[in-house]
Amino acid sequence: MTNTADNLQQSTTYQGNNGVFIGDGRNIPIAHSGTGILPTPNRKLHLSNLLHVPTISHNLLSISNLVKDNHISITFDHTGFVFKDLTTNQELLRGPCNAGLYKISSNAATKQSNSAFQASKNPIFRWHDRLGHPHLRTLHKIAQTNPSLHIPKLSSFSCNTCIQCKCHKLPFELAKSRAKSPLELVHTDVWGPAPIISTQGYKFFVIFIDDCSRYTWLFPIIHKSDVFGIFKNFITLIENQTKYKIKALRSDGGKEFINQQMLSLIQSKGIQLQSSCPYTPEQNGVSERKNRHIMETTRSLIHKASVSAEYWPEACTTAAYLINRMPSSNTSNKSPLQLMFNILPDYAHLRTFGCECFPLLPKHSRTKLQPKSSSFVFMGYSDIHKGYKCFNRDTNRTFISRHVIFIEDSFLFYQTTVPPQTLPHDMPPALLLPTSKASDITASCHKNSTPHSNHSNDTPTTIAVSTSLNQPEGTPPNMNQEPPPQPSRHPMVTRLQTGSLKQPHHLNLLATNSPATDSDPTSFSEANKHREWRQAMAEEFVALQKQGTWCLIPPPPNASILGCKWTFRKKFNADGSVARFKARLVAQGNRQEYGIDYGETFSPVAKLPTIRILFTVAITKGWTVQQLDVSNAFLHGQLTDTVYMAQPRGFIGSNHPTHVCWLRKSIYGLKQAPRQWYTTFTNFLLTIGFTHSQADPSLLTYQQGPDHIFLLVYVDDILVTGNNQEIIHKVLSQLHSKFNMKNLGPAHHFLGIKIQTKAR
Repeated sequence: MTNTADNLQQSTTYQGNNGVFIGDGRNIPIAHSGTGILPTPNRKLHLSNLLHVPTISHNLLSISNLVKDNHISITFDHTGFVFKDLTTNQELLRGPCNAGLYKISSNAATKQSNSAFQASKNPIFRWHDRLGHPHLRTLHKIAQTNPSLHIPKLSSFSCNTCIQCKCHKLPFELAKSRAKSPLELVHTDVWGPAPIISTQGYKFFVIFIDDCSRYTWLFPIIHKSDVFGIFKNFITLIENQTKYKIKALRSDGGKEFINQQMLSLIQSKGIQLQSSCPYTPEQNGVSERKNRHIMETTRSLIHKASVSAEYWPEACTTAAYLINRMPSSNTSNKSPLQLMFNILPDYAHLRTFGCECFPLLPKHSRTKLQPKSSSFVFMGYSDIHKGYKCFNRDTNRTFISRHVIFIEDSFLFYQTTVPPQTLPHDMPPALLLPTSKASDITASCHKNSTPHSNHSNDTPTTIAVSTSLNQPEGTPPNMNQEPPPQPSRHPMVTRLQTGSLKQPHHLNLLATNSPATDSDPTSFSEANKHREWRQAMAEEFVALQKQGTWCLIPPPPNASILGCKWTFRKKFNADGSVARFKARLVAQGNRQEYGIDYGETFSPVAKLPTIRILFTVAITKGWTVQQLDVSNAFLHGQLTDTVYMAQPRGFIGSNHPTHVCWLRKSIYGLKQAPRQWYTTFTNFLLTIGFTHSQADPSLLTYQQGPDHIFLLVYVDDILVTGNNQEIIHKVLSQLHSKFNMKNLGPAHHFLGIKIQTKAR
């Protein structure tokens, strides 16, 4: 409720007969109803069902409606309150507690969100995003030469993305000499390796910069040895496009430039080779500054749209495309494109990188009754075609189209991921997720059920659920050795709830007397003696490198560095034979400190009554209960806290043995890892139409007309059932495209419970 009509963005005169009853018994009339906006530093919060009550003394907010409508959390303590985005865990607003009341200062909120409001109302911020976050001075130059764009002029403005992504050291003195004509001198350098291998396998990029115009060509590459082939084709390309020939090539003297192949090519073309002195990158300053400019723009593009880091080549090529169209005082207030090719840049076609877009799909890919377009992500501009690169996240394919509609305020990646920051290289392994055993329950359901829709006959099915004394998958091996103290048996941190699954002590009375040679290793030294375990560790390490789990950096001063440990466990087939050797890396989360390297940790787990009810409903309806298993589940969760960890034994980088791992993903063992995974997974389910059950947040439901789908989450163990197999198959396909998971088929074991399906 608000006492000021100006706070309503869309309003109508209130037609109802209700009023607002206050403490003295009076019934205060309502004048208007509508919607409003609550500003925060990073986004606007929407206020639904906002009532204008002119005679109330203070504005009042409904916490339940606010958190539900905006997918945020609000925490209160004796000092004040904090608003946080549930998707990104980013702090949105903070305020004090005065005299027992939590007050949102309108002035403070307006000041904090000044940039956000201006961005939505002032087109200069839209162009700032489209052009890759250039300097205000550059925007003004573009506005002067392109009045048709209607870019307003501001004396100053603040962009959080620029502040976060463009911090740098003070510059070195610029070289005083400059080439007089294009290609008289070309600078080159290789950037990389990238902290995350791209979806196409790229780990580096090579740039060529014309000294006269500062025009830049950027080519992503897989190996540094690819530079020779790229440069050979580049010479042919540039000589055909222009009337000039390369006269000199300046590099940092790396082996990718100083080798027999390159020297032979350069000599055959009559090109002079210039190299900077060893360990003197300042002599290759043009390339170094251009690399920095490209990476600052790349980081800004990725950060603004929350694009996943494995798409860095698309962001880098877009950054180079935009930079080539930016006027600069270094190029006489002209763009490199104009100086190199005598072409005035056109800005009208530019759009915000990473935004949602809808390209017109070709006729052969759709029927006459299907929609003509679907939701894609804009990933840059095509060099070959005159069109836009549109990325389909469901198929992981890029579609180039000229006919595209853009929604520049919508970022699809923002809904499911937080972009990792690009930093150094190398990444890590993961660890065994310990899951609790189920309680000692024997639940048998023998109710008549309707015939199963997929059954070949009309015989009803019965599911018998009984407790298995076998150790459930995910139970951790012996954690009592190397190094102490040991992490908790289960990293999930939950509230105390009646009916939560807990490990019964009497199950521990069952013991097996296995030979020592058959037991799982309890230390790295023991496992390293066997080829199978060495292979298991190597496979896990490679898999985690692909996930971009960490970056290697020098140890920060006074930083808390967590230890880590390998855990080992054999997985068995139904006949008792060894199916695979599994190694995981566990961070020593028991050494984390609250407020330093972790914050919120709560993550719900499925209640036992919920599991019982789910099976009961499935039995009654004759539905099949399918089980899913997510591989390296916690690594799908982006880490928002700053956490450092020692390099794992056996995989210490030879080039940086003293570096530490700056964790980018919520590796197993961290206190916040379960929460990050649960948030990432359930947020994705919400985007495809699921909703949380009010009784148990670990149960998500999908309802569309008569169709009902139920999905139960217990860490990385998932059950799916419902009355429409076609929708279930579609949901599973969407989950497989987003997460690395296995469909185990009909459920047979779940949290130590053995499930048997019998025909009656």
